Amino acid sequence: MAVRFLHGAAFGVVHSALSTVVVDLIPPDRRGEGIGFFSLNFTVATALGPLAGMFIVQHFTYTALFAVCAAAALLSLLLAAFVKIEKPVFSEEQLVQLKKKPLGDIFERRALPLSLVVIFMSLCYTGVTAFLSSYTVQLHQASTASLFFIVYAAAILICRPLAGKLLDKRGDNIVMYPAVVFYALSLLALAFARGGTMFILAAVLMALGYGNILNMGQTIAVKSVDRHKVGSATSTYFVFSDIGLGLGPVLLGLIAGAGGFAAMYLAEAAVVALGVPLYGLLHGRRARRAQAGISQTENSPEH
Repeated sequence: MAVRFLHGAAFGVVHSALSTVVVDLIPPDRRGEGIGFFSLNFTVATALGPLAGMFIVQHFTYTALFAVCAAAALLSLLLAAFVKIEKPVFSEEQLVQLKKKPLGDIFERRALPLSLVVIFMSLCYTGVTAFLSSYTVQLHQASTASLFFIVYAAAILICRPLAGKLLDKRGDNIVMYPAVVFYALSLLALAFARGGTMFILAAVLMALGYGNILNMGQTIAVKSVDRHKVGSATSTYFVFSDIGLGLGPVLLGLIAGAGGFAAMYLAEAAVVALGVPLYGLLHGRRARRAQAGISQTENSPEH
């Protein structure tokens, strides 16, 4: 438990800090595209990592696995020493706001709408990460679990940069609404999957869904705040995402234990479907008004 606590603390700090640095490097009008490209590193790692881990355990030992992980962490630390990060320049007013920020204001208020949406999206994703392997074994499709994550990663490599570019040009809703629908459909496909074809379809739909929601949601969250609050907005967003990832296995495990994995995925599909009105209530309506204002400005004679 102590080691796991250190894992969480280290990953939480590095993930938030690195995301903040990257967002600061991306031009504001291309943040969707930029965050989409940057987040691919995490997607590739989570796809290749489990495969590499299973290979090492099967052919060597768990001690060898942890040694490789430690070496990878050390390599990342060495590479970080060569990364040049410019010191941010803030106005006196912004510095005062940062220094006097009360403890109760650690969470960035403007990032909360998207954070409340992502907590449910991430919670449902744990039904895939925690239980898909057992589900495929139960269906006598054990090899399908690895194929699912490979297809999921490959689909994200294609669709996520395109989704980011679309968000930059056409606004938030044109990406987020379809993504939530695709996500719900992917969970529905898992609930009724009995062979490899349905699992592959579910993987592609999930890439179009959750694969875009997580990072496009981050883009929207940081777009809503001033530059000196990007770090707070980023950490707020991922704290809520991590809460969902932490609660998911416990809550979904109760459903799976009572009704089976198919019933669990059906319940998840229903929860994600409710994300459509939830997103619309918390952010979608405001985004639609903002996009309408931009369109009117671009079409005005003065512009």
